Amino acid sequence: PDLLLARIYVSHLGDESETPRVMAALRHAAGYLRRELAGRLSLRLMPELRFEFDTTLARARRIDALLDELGTASHDGLQPPVDAAPDAPPGAGNGKPPATAP
Repeated sequence: PDLLLARIYVSHLGDESETPRVMAALRHAAGYLRRELAGRLSLRLMPELRFEFDTTLARARRIDALLDELGTASHDGLQPPVDAAPDAPPGAGNGKPPATAP
């Protein structure tokens, strides 16, 4: 509320094993970056820069993997097709009118 803290969410394109090193480098450079920003921005007080790793991409990949697993499971016959109701008569849900007896 007092604008004295700026949270900066960071992700990188490298290997996940490099994340601690990337975050440590950013935290080490926070003072320098803060001074550079203070010289370029017209703020009365320059906020503290706090870097946090952004897990959004990792969570999105996990959700995609789970959805892919569900899609594979439905194609393996483990789940009924979406358009077929469990109690529907034969032919229902496939876009064709139900067969009628003469």
